Amino acid sequence: MASQKSSFTPVVQSPTVTAEATARLLTIQQAASYLAASPWAIRRLLMRRVLPYVKIGKRFNITREDLDTWVDAERAKKMGGAA
Repeated sequence: MASQKSSFTPVVQSPTVTAEATARLLTIQQAASYLAASPWAIRRLLMRRVLPYVKIGKRFNITREDLDTWVDAERAKKMGGAA
């Protein structure tokens, strides 16, 4: 049996960016995942008009920036207004 050298070269793949990671608008489920909350908690915030949203068709969408702004505001409230 003749030995053959393997011509295998490992392929280094660059990290792929998913559509979810770059999406400007998040669905309720994605927003819940981003905040480590339940989808129902996000729906309640939307129904109470605590979080701003964009409605496209029947879907409610929230921007990451709005979520971050809301979290920062909530944290400032809890800390007595000191940011």
